Amino acid sequence: MLNNTKKILVVGMPDMVHIVLTRLKNAGFNIVGLVPPARHNPSFGNAVACANQLGIPVYPFENSINNIEFIKKIAELEADIGLICSYDTKLSRDFLKTTANGYINCHPSLLPNYRGANPYYHIIKNGETMTGVTLHFADEHFDTGDIIMQKSLPLEKGETMGTLFNRTNYMIADCLVDVLKNFEINGYIKAKSQEWGDFPKAPRVPNNIFIDFSEDIETIERQIRAANPFFNIVAFYRGIMIRIITADARVEEHDFIPGEITKTLGEVEIAFKNGFLLPKIIQVGTWGIFDIKDFIEKFSPRIGERINGNG
Repeated sequence: MLNNTKKILVVGMPDMVHIVLTRLKNAGFNIVGLVPPARHNPSFGNAVACANQLGIPVYPFENSINNIEFIKKIAELEADIGLICSYDTKLSRDFLKTTANGYINCHPSLLPNYRGANPYYHIIKNGETMTGVTLHFADEHFDTGDIIMQKSLPLEKGETMGTLFNRTNYMIADCLVDVLKNFEINGYIKAKSQEWGDFPKAPRVPNNIFIDFSEDIETIERQIRAANPFFNIVAFYRGIMIRIITADARVEEHDFIPGEITKTLGEVEIAFKNGFLLPKIIQVGTWGIFDIKDFIEKFSPRIGERINGNG
């Protein structure tokens, strides 16, 4: 039976931090506080509400998490280990020294692959068939610290960013339970250094991603899934920005111009260089979100009309 005396500080944002806090609290770990995102972050209130519901003290900062006075305040908690769960701000070297054993960062890829802010999108868009999660010690760089634990999972057919986001969040929470149980018993955490080299990266993703009609249809279909539901795959139709939320694709040789609407009866087909995109759910400007039958009824698209990638 574990005594769970190690003091754990968590720095994080929803949804990962919600899942992790709930899982660790239910497992009986001694969580001494949550550092939420900045007050202006839209997820600040959700993070605070989650911690309050679980009876976990909250330590918000006023200007910067890396402010020297705030760092002193956090150091006074004398936590044994810190956890970083989906945080949007780089933590300074001084902040990372505020716990006795540093900070474990929770990253949703198999490092060193897909270092960066958004592995989910790039993993799906690039057509990977396997991904996973990595727990590693945080250092002054992004996602380069020594690896503590990794676990793999295959991508499912039709995987979206949303489904992968949630699956990896729960996997991370389970991995943390295992690592922290061993930490309670042994008093230390084993880790190994990461490889260095030319690995795929995962930079930030813009909110609006314009369709590139020079891409092959398989990439576009994956890109739509990779953005759903957090980002927008967009184009212009009749001068109005449209967002393609879900779509099927068919590979087929043809002589149509990329972007041309080639079918409007019962479904809409849009030509790409090596096939056709068949949107299923479309948002049309501020008109609303429509399934394809409602879109056809309301807007009466015509064969030969063009969908443009940049207006």
